[in-house]
Amino acid sequence: MLIIGLIEAGLFITGYFLINNQNNVNKKIEQFIINKDNYLKTDKIVVDKNLKAFFILKLIYAITFIPLAIVLSKINLKPIYFGIFTALMIHLAAAIVIDTFGERYTKIYKTILKLH
Repeated sequence: MLIIGLIEAGLFITGYFLINNQNNVNKKIEQFIINKDNYLKTDKIVVDKNLKAFFILKLIYAITFIPLAIVLSKINLKPIYFGIFTALMIHLAAAIVIDTFGERYTKIYKTILKLH
């Protein structure tokens, strides 16, 4: 589970820094200054796509979590498999919590966009 977590964290952190670098921030600020209405319209579409992605990810995590919980409660597994499934469930639960925070702040941003 540590290896999976490290790979996942490495991919997401790398992706985050590739997308959220200063050049991209400067480009977005320039686009906003040049054409505020078009920028806001485009950004609302991106925000809606992000909210759908949060929902789908959380749904996938939950759909995976529930069978694991049932398997752990009904089947007598070897300790290694019990440990792996438990670690995977903890990982999925943490991912749901993290995505919930991201979804919450995206909804706040969407509300602010609606005001403009």
